[in-house]
Amino acid sequence: MPNISLILLFLCVILTMIAIQFFHKKNYWKVLSFTSFLFLFFISGEGIMLILYLAILTYYFSLNINRLISFKWWMVVVIMVPLLIKKIFIKESYFDTLVTPFDTTTKLISLVGLSYITFNAIGYLIDIKRKYITPETNFFKLLLYLTYFPIIFSGPLTRAKYFFSQIENISFKRDSIVNGLRLILWGLFKNLVVGARLFVLLTNINELNLKGSYYLLNGFVFFLFLYCTFSSFINIFQGISLIFNIKLNENFKNRVYLSASRDKFWKGWHISLNHWFRDYFFYSIIRFDRKRKYTNLLLFITFIAIALWHDFTIIFLTWGILNAIWLIAERKSKKYINVEGRFSFLGIVYHLVIASLLSTVFISKDVFELFKTLFGFSKYDYPFENLVTLNTFIVILLFIYMDFYERKTTSIRIDEYIEKQSAWHRYFFYYTLCLFILFLSISPKVVNFYNLF
Repeated sequence: MPNISLILLFLCVILTMIAIQFFHKKNYWKVLSFTSFLFLFFISGEGIMLILYLAILTYYFSLNINRLISFKWWMVVVIMVPLLIKKIFIKESYFDTLVTPFDTTTKLISLVGLSYITFNAIGYLIDIKRKYITPETNFFKLLLYLTYFPIIFSGPLTRAKYFFSQIENISFKRDSIVNGLRLILWGLFKNLVVGARLFVLLTNINELNLKGSYYLLNGFVFFLFLYCTFSSFINIFQGISLIFNIKLNENFKNRVYLSASRDKFWKGWHISLNHWFRDYFFYSIIRFDRKRKYTNLLLFITFIAIALWHDFTIIFLTWGILNAIWLIAERKSKKYINVEGRFSFLGIVYHLVIASLLSTVFISKDVFELFKTLFGFSKYDYPFENLVTLNTFIVILLFIYMDFYERKTTSIRIDEYIEKQSAWHRYFFYYTLCLFILFLSISPKVVNFYNLF
């Protein structure tokens, strides 16, 4: 699969904007559907046939859902058949990688199987079965919902009812374009500057081969890196979507990295995915527990499902188990200890320490080796002076800058906050971000997370 850069992504946006000029407003969605499908074809090759198959299958089931003998068995078909076809007929190289804002091929998510496309399809069918929505009779509108290119990269998962209402408003308005560009600029800053330099710092720390409690420093930096990188994807694709006047749902709350509890953290991290598992998985199985005796067990199972959705590995399974245990233990002890009230600062410290501990699961090649590292000791002092570098100083300053705006925006998005500011503040914001990106960004080839560990 060829490397895809931001240039290709923006070319797709420009192509759509140009093509739309030749159509009536009521047909704008058709242009967006075509360019989204064309874009997926470019990055997936023959794999586009599998995506098309899934769309046709979803469309057929949605129109005949009340005539199906067993909806649950048909749901199994929707999930398993694409996986089997992928396994037998499609080359793995088409699906092992996805585009990131870096000019390098990075393994993030699969285009098919247990991915955003499939999850949107399943949620759409369940909503129809529950009579929350009526089936979309226009196949190409459904295809746009499943293949809308800003969504399939990193979400957020979007409910069909909300998305179909949004595509009726496709247009080019000055306010939406400007706000979209603000989000893109903010996302590029978080990704190419803050995230990239955090990655370099993480590389330097990794070279120290820390053991024992010192190893939590690796997890702490990785935790911040993961937030900057993941949330930046969302900002960039939200911005791209906003150019077409399509507003995607929020996926991260501001300053979620400073949560005072794990419960609060999960209410602000990858919100759309957590809501999907809550509405379509947890609520579906908890209805069998009418006396609510097994709520914690079902919550435990839900976290295992979330973990395995990311990848079927021991690492993710361990991460899911630890998260579930942490959340359940926290909820049970909340009536005795409340870390979100007067002691919120202590709660933030407590959460960061344990979150750093959990993050070490991802940066270790082997879970069993991780325990040796965490409980291991060294007779030698670590040369921490090697971390006293210009990059470390820049990382601290940039993170303070980012956190300043994260704090100022409170519950609104950065583009909405900047829109309300004075002209001098807005231009100061634009110029500083552009200067940071021009002079402090790092070569994308350096920022290759998956080759580090």
